[in-house]
Amino acid sequence: MNRGCEFFVEKFPESFKARKIESCVISSLEVDFRGGRSISDGVKAGFLGEKVIFLETRLADVYEQAALVKAVRKIGCEKFFLIGGGSPGSDEGDNDVFFIDDQVNLSGQNPLIGIRLSDTEERFPDMSDLYDRDFNTCFGNFLSKRGMKVDRGILLVPRKLDVLTDVEKKAIKFFEKVVLSKDIFAYALAARHAKASLIAGMVVKPVCLLGILKIFESYA
Repeated sequence: MNRGCEFFVEKFPESFKARKIESCVISSLEVDFRGGRSISDGVKAGFLGEKVIFLETRLADVYEQAALVKAVRKIGCEKFFLIGGGSPGSDEGDNDVFFIDDQVNLSGQNPLIGIRLSDTEERFPDMSDLYDRDFNTCFGNFLSKRGMKVDRGILLVPRKLDVLTDVEKKAIKFFEKVVLSKDIFAYALAARHAKASLIAGMVVKPVCLLGILKIFESYA
């Protein structure tokens, strides 16, 4: 059975709920981050500064990913910064960080399908301008000045990462710069559905993650 929003809300310690959390960094990549603690199977939590919660998650189910976003939103978080792993769509795309300007979901999965809604909730909100491009520009410049190789473009979410369909191959050729990943998209859809004020996404080399988190802590 999928674990819902209330399950994750209950798992957050009272000390987390007492803080005025403004932002949340969700990472599908493992990192030896100081102060992290397990709050449930597949989710570890800590803080990046006073008002930014950091979640390292190994959740594979898109509905559980959406429930986690909704839970964090419920305890006060308004901004979501999503970090995942992935692979470049071409041989030219070897970057430390790839910022997501938009996503094309060809996976056949969507966490907004089949969820229970209240009478006031919209099932499929407008997904245009899903990711914050101003953040991509500002933080991308911030990282570049610190020696990281940065690029930006389209997140393509395929059905399978190891075997691409003809449609997915055509999409890679159509868009100028593409990264392949299934780590981020469901969190982003859920955050828009939960009316987050800012959503940013990036695909990161695992060896660069800890350095990026330290930089983000000073940036935030």
